[in-house]
Amino acid sequence: MAQLQQVILRRTGIYPLNSVLASDPVPQHELHQRVRVLAELGMVLSTESQKTLMRMSEHELADLIADWKHLHGGDRGGCAFRKDFDIIEPTLTDTQRYTEQMLHYVTRFMGRREMAKHLCLYTVACPCCDAIWWFANNQPYGDIPDAQVITDFRPYDWQLACERGELSNSERDQREVVLLRSEGRIVPLICSLFTEIATQNQVYSEFDRADLLTLATHLVFYDALPTLEGPFAFRENLAFLAAAISTDYAHQARTLNEVLRIAVALSNINLLGTEGDLSLSEPSRFKLRRHQRTFIARLINTLCERDYEAACYDTATHAERFKRLARTIHPGEYPSLVYLNVWADALYNGEMRSYESEVDAAYRSCDVDKVTRVLSRRPGVFARQLNRALRYFSGDQQQVADAFCQVAPRVAAPLLVQMHNMYTNIAAGSGQHRLVIDKAGVGSVVPAGSYTQRQLELGLHAVKSGLSGRLSGVRVHVPHDVASLAMPLGNRNASESLLGLSRYNRVRLDPQAMQAKSPAKNSVIRLFTYWNSPADVDLSVLLYDAKGALLDRVWYGSQRAKKYCYHSGDVTNGTGGAWEFIDLKIAQAREDRVRYAVPTVQLYAGHSGENTLADVNDLFAGFMLLPRVGVGKNVHEVSQVRTKFTLTSRARGSLPLILDLKERTMTITDVGIRSGVNVIESGSVVKAMFELFAHYAPFTVADYLNLTGATVVGEDEEADIVLQPTVASLSQLYRYKGL
Repeated sequence: MAQLQQVILRRTGIYPLNSVLASDPVPQHELHQRVRVLAELGMVLSTESQKTLMRMSEHELADLIADWKHLHGGDRGGCAFRKDFDIIEPTLTDTQRYTEQMLHYVTRFMGRREMAKHLCLYTVACPCCDAIWWFANNQPYGDIPDAQVITDFRPYDWQLACERGELSNSERDQREVVLLRSEGRIVPLICSLFTEIATQNQVYSEFDRADLLTLATHLVFYDALPTLEGPFAFRENLAFLAAAISTDYAHQARTLNEVLRIAVALSNINLLGTEGDLSLSEPSRFKLRRHQRTFIARLINTLCERDYEAACYDTATHAERFKRLARTIHPGEYPSLVYLNVWADALYNGEMRSYESEVDAAYRSCDVDKVTRVLSRRPGVFARQLNRALRYFSGDQQQVADAFCQVAPRVAAPLLVQMHNMYTNIAAGSGQHRLVIDKAGVGSVVPAGSYTQRQLELGLHAVKSGLSGRLSGVRVHVPHDVASLAMPLGNRNASESLLGLSRYNRVRLDPQAMQAKSPAKNSVIRLFTYWNSPADVDLSVLLYDAKGALLDRVWYGSQRAKKYCYHSGDVTNGTGGAWEFIDLKIAQAREDRVRYAVPTVQLYAGHSGENTLADVNDLFAGFMLLPRVGVGKNVHEVSQVRTKFTLTSRARGSLPLILDLKERTMTITDVGIRSGVNVIESGSVVKAMFELFAHYAPFTVADYLNLTGATVVGEDEEADIVLQPTVASLSQLYRYKGL
């Protein structure tokens, strides 16, 4: 139940309770005490939830607090370089700051006995450079005149804590949490959440898979596993559901490529205990049990009988893998499966021809009618080939566009949205480059290609014709914070986020202030990262002006920017847990022309075999908003955590978000940085990614609803679709069909 509670709390803000564990109600004064404790953590409860809180046992209350702290990083131990850095850092001179840091580097391998000698640092003026540093125990090294003691270095747990101020109730961030104790309502909630995640228009991340398994375990117990309506946007998702949760979902397969992935997933589970990589980017091994071989054989037979030509096209794409699969399932053992054996004979005899080869042959004929006729048989391929066709037949572009308009209503909506984004951003002059994210979550910025104005106009018109009227007659309720969100594009998340949104989305830093039309209460952004591993992980931030010019950077080699941005200090070993923080004072930064703050987290060195961020144990990053420095019970104040990313990309670094100080917005980037151990080495790559994200205008929910003809209603009771600010919820718009 504990893991289930965390999943539901993180994704919905609802905390389910066991219906048989309700205790006697606590007195009113104890209820007020409980409400106050939860408020200090950033939770606010409705009147109905407070009634449930009154009957929660002490054990249940402790579980709620523990789960909330875990989600926001408040249950981690460990230390920063400086205790209460936000109070101490602004008072340090550069000499103090960097000599202490140098002593940390020198003494990090010493034991407590050596540290107890209070190793001192001395400087001596030098005509060749600013200073020479000398190290000795309690006296200068040799007979050196004018040597002066700069500082004594003390490790974190020897430092004295500073007195911190209290946050008032009005200063604390508050997020509503719903306490739910009713089996009759919890099971439908689990079922609804499972359906949303399972049918989302995005490749499952490892966190999505883990959450689906957790939810499915409880649904199977109650015999309530839902029947999902296809088609699935991504073959990998269907393969995971069929192999890891229920083979009943395999009957949703429409192509042999999906069957191939299901066979790969089943084999990986048999060989490795997990479904593994289903993108087919790695060599496949097949190991199927007897009943699984029969199951796959019948699936192939069914799809070949349904559309043999399409099955042959799919087979040609991965012919060698299909040959290995055929040898594993032994088609000859199933003489009654006629289409399976015909397919296997053609496969062994090399008779498979891909659809792509037919398309290429049509292009070689230079016949626009033939090309459009072949492409129209597969609208999705036509959509991906539209730009190629427009360029190839430069004199017949209108004919190509008209042919695509005829089949555009059959193209998957997410693909059309992706095309709309490309055309509009290139036309606006901000789409000369595009971000390519690989299966490992690592990003590369590449040229977007050249397009004429005519191509852009024809392409955009065709896309709009394909989306027009898709939600005609569908009533949609859109909360205030949803209309401006970006429509999901399908790329898997590289990191789990508390917000549950995909990259390119922009969200307000002060949504409450925007609603109330009142001034923002928070003046300090506190970036943070945590890890529990011997690795050396570094938090940095790059500061840019409105034109994208780099103004300054704060990192372990330069730990402050004037008087408005401070680093907590470089921790070089995270064994037992380590924190790094950066405080950014918004008003002072704006006075110095800073508009954008771009944080990065990078792996400097892995001392126990860590080669990428995914290898580092319990690594996460995010930011808090605070009214001022020096307040809160701890530097990591749970109530003020605005978002937190669990970093798992197979890269040396991560760019999780971009902060716009002028607009007070955050753009979710969630992209891995392939190389570089610090912002000096990776600065050019980070700048290219920053420029792309900062100026990119995504296709929003409001844009989609307007173009598809949906009816927006004010009350959720009137709606066919009620949207929430998550990828899973927004994906409903792609699945729903209008009149």
